[in-house]
Amino acid sequence: MKEDFIIRIKSRTEQFDHMQPVRTGEDDRIEIMTYGSLVKKGDTYYITYKETQTIGFEGCTTTIKIAADGSRTAAISATMKRRSAA
Repeated sequence: MKEDFIIRIKSRTEQFDHMQPVRTGEDDRIEIMTYGSLVKKGDTYYITYKETQTIGFEGCTTTIKIAADGSRTAAISATMKRRSAA
């Protein structure tokens, strides 16, 4: 992955029950800063960065696709490594 930019990601998670938000009085918020890349293909932007152990996905790569209409889709990819017992 070509690391061209410092990327700042802010995330807020809400819980839903049958399409209605569940009000718990608490927000699950995460903010990270990392190196990553920004690529434009046609009218779509792709932000790609490697996850850290901060949120428990160390070794995974996340790609966020931002379409021309502003909609966003995220995908996390990981490679599983098998360790044998010694």
